[in-house]
Amino acid sequence: MSYHPLSKFFHWITALLIAGLVLLGLYMTPLAFSEFKLQLYIWHKSFGLLVLLLLVFRILIFVVHKKPKPLEEHKRWERMLAKCTHIFLYLLLFLMPLSGWVMSSAGDYTVQFFDIHLPDIVDKDEVLFRQSKLFHSIFAIILIFLVLFHAIVGLKHHLIDKDMTIKRITSNFFGIKSGFFLILLVFLFGYNTISLVRWDQWSKQFAREETVSEPVNKVLDSRADGTVQAWIIDLAQSKLVFSAKQYGQDFSGYFERFGGDIFFDPEQLNESRVHIEIDISSLDTGSADRDLQALSSVWFDSDPYPKAIFEAGRFEAKGDQLYIAHGFLTVRGVRMPLVLPFQLQIYDNSAHMIASFSLNRLDFDIGKGQSEQIVSHEIKFEVQVFAKKR
Repeated sequence: MSYHPLSKFFHWITALLIAGLVLLGLYMTPLAFSEFKLQLYIWHKSFGLLVLLLLVFRILIFVVHKKPKPLEEHKRWERMLAKCTHIFLYLLLFLMPLSGWVMSSAGDYTVQFFDIHLPDIVDKDEVLFRQSKLFHSIFAIILIFLVLFHAIVGLKHHLIDKDMTIKRITSNFFGIKSGFFLILLVFLFGYNTISLVRWDQWSKQFAREETVSEPVNKVLDSRADGTVQAWIIDLAQSKLVFSAKQYGQDFSGYFERFGGDIFFDPEQLNESRVHIEIDISSLDTGSADRDLQALSSVWFDSDPYPKAIFEAGRFEAKGDQLYIAHGFLTVRGVRMPLVLPFQLQIYDNSAHMIASFSLNRLDFDIGKGQSEQIVSHEIKFEVQVFAKKR
């Protein structure tokens, strides 16, 4: 007795999808960050979710149309091994796309099923992102070996035992020549899989190299004459947060280390000045992959340009606790004027500043040549600075 025609159809469609997804995943992972790589990730997610959808249909078909009974010539241990293999294969077909979905959601990456944006199934979580990525890779390795084992055992039954095992999932016309053609396909899949596995590249995906930077919060301007109040930034309470869109989905991040000189007095605006340095390597978006991409030469290019600098030497009072700073922001070696409205509350020995503004990343050659579909041109910033009198 053969399998139902729908079972055969879904079996071979799934097999082709798995082979393509494995090879695509191994190929795209070590690629340098680019629009092409992100497009490959979207296709990988879409076809991976298609495998999950097909799995549902396959289970429904087996409920309606029962599987054929094992062949009588199969030994008991062969039947048990076949059953265990199928169970693990079905389990992996469920866990692989699910772990990928969790990984994308936890890493704050968009999840698309072709042109349909799907909701996140977990909140942004860097630890969960790393764990689900590790499991996704482990599942992929196990799946590769199981698929190869499954195919080799099937060919053994067809070419050596000469039973109906493969014919039941293909057709009665599947002969010796077809078997050797299937051997060729299995060999090509195995060979390409091994050639694409780059263990040194994979290992780098699970660890982010920590960079040690000198403290930023120090006196940078020796021209202080002592007439304008100096302030020291309380980095533990202060924050510099940004947000943007990637493939239409919001994501956010922050810079952990920034500081510098603040000489400010509402009564001496003409003498006030600010010099702030931001450590680009302290960028954190909740995803190690995205952080590495952001620090690459296409985006912030943090090796030759490790710091962004904001300098302001002119201030205006615009109302009760409202001010405007006129200055310049330098990022990636590009210096652009920046008008920064901010709210400032000064207490006895401390101050609290709040500001928000937007920048066009292309003005600073950040992600130049990369379309707005990858990351929106507009980047929004929110700044809160707590400072104490020096």
